Formats: sequence, C-alpha cells, structure tokens
Amino acid sequence: MSKVSSAILRTLKIKNFADLAAMSAHWLRTQPTENANPARTKLNKVLHGHSNPLQGVKELLLKKGITKLRKNGVLAIEYVLAFSPEFLMNEDGSYKKNAKANLRQWLKESTSWLLETYGENCTTVLAHFDEKSPHIHALIVPTKAWTNKSGTNLNKLCARDITGGRQKLSQLQDSYAEHLKSKGIQLKRGVKGSKAKHQTVKQFYSAINKSKADCLKAGIVPPSNNPAEFNVWQQTIQNLTESLNKNDEEQFNKLSNMISELVITNEKLKAELSNNRGRTVSR
Repeated sequence: MSKVSSAILRTLKIKNFADLAAMSAHWLRTQPTENANPARTKLNKVLHGHSNPLQGVKELLLKKGITKLRKNGVLAIEYVLAFSPEFLMNEDGSYKKNAKANLRQWLKESTSWLLETYGENCTTVLAHFDEKSPHIHALIVPTKAWTNKSGTNLNKLCARDITGGRQKLSQLQDSYAEHLKSKGIQLKRGVKGSKAKHQTVKQFYSAINKSKADCLKAGIVPPSNNPAEFNVWQQTIQNLTESLNKNDEEQFNKLSNMISELVITNEKLKAELSNNRGRTVSR
C-alpha cells in the first residue's frame, strides 16, 4: 500500500520593509541562495500577482490608504505551501507516471485556495523549482476594513485575524487540506497538535556550518553542504558521535583505572604508615 503524502503549510510574519526586501531578494534569486540550483532558476514562475513581492505590497497599501504602520506590527505574512516527497516519487526514488499532472494540479489548486481565501490581499504567488522539492511562496497583506468613531470607512493591518493563536493556524491547515481533497488531490492534512517545528534555511545552514567545524576538530572530513547529501551528513555526524562517545569511554576507563590504582596505592601507604608507627612504639 502506497504511503499518502502530506500537505504542508507554514507561515512567517514580516514586520518591516527591510525584512520584506530580504524576502523578496530570496524569492527572486537576486542574492546568492545556497540550496538553489542556478541552472534551474529560470524555471521559477510567478503564478499570480506582482512579479516584485516588495512592490506588490507597497501598491496594495497605497490602494487601501494605509500609510502608518504600527510599531512591531505585522506588515505581511509569507506562506510556504509544499508536500512530502511521496506525492511525486516512488519508494525507489523514481518519479511516478502521473507526477507532472499531479504537480500541475497542485500548483493550480493551491493558488486557487489562496485567492479564494484572501482575494486581493494575496499580492504575489511564486513557485520555486530550483530547489530539491517544488514549493510555493505566497505573500498575504492582512488588511481589514473598519469604521472609526466619526463613521469614516478605513483600512488597517490586522494579522491576528489570520494567525492569531493556535486555533486559527490549525483552521488554516484544515482549510487548505480540505480544498485539495475536494479537488481530488491525494494529500492528507498534517498531524493536529504536532509540536514539530520548522527550521528556516538560515538555521539549517547554521547547523551545517557548526557540524562542519565539529568534524574538522575531530579530524573527520566533512561532506559538501548540499542538502541533497543530507544522508551523507547524517552518517558523518553519526560517525562523529560514535567517535566522541568512544573517546569519552576510553577517557573514562583510563580515569577509572587511575583512580583504582590510586586507591590501592593509598591503602598500601596507610598500611606501611601503620606498621612504621607500631615499630616506633615497640622501641
């Protein structure tokens, strides 16, 4: 029986234009991206909205008349939509016969869900194909209509309506999975209440660099930092762990032997001292 793949949805709050600009540069590959294949970057595609994520947000804020940003408020929310490998791959690592059709349908219906859910607040939807697994980035500007005390209709930013609390995030996961299911896409919802946390790309490479330094200190040649070679990394770190554990055990055994020898020597010295005192008294 084939394993059913999972639908993946993650969110990240963006609180200022500097962070938004950095995100935009990552999306558009205008800055070096370690885990991306430059030869495949041309395959990346804007599925909806503005081709420049930063500019798209600015234009929507202008249209909505939002000029003042609350300090430490949420400017936009980045969505990452993806799936586990079984959606396209067989257990032996080969692609399924219907992999292309499945991918096209997933791209279409994921974009459809974003637009049905957020409308014009979804300013950019972009698909990346230059990394190990295809995935979608989407940018949501959390605008909300409201009426002030004088009766004037205005707009404001309010991320709480989208990501305010565990329940709302869970409802997002439900909504996305149910939409895909209704379209015949075989992707199950992730486990509810799971405490698993996603590591960002920055955290991932930070961990790799730390591991590389540990390998070099231990005299182990580290593999390359390509995520495609994660299994190699895993084996290398396992070897490193075993080496360190073995070294610790050897050091512990040496220390234990030294202590045992010291205890024996100490007992001998005590016995000799006692004998010497006895001789002194008898004289």
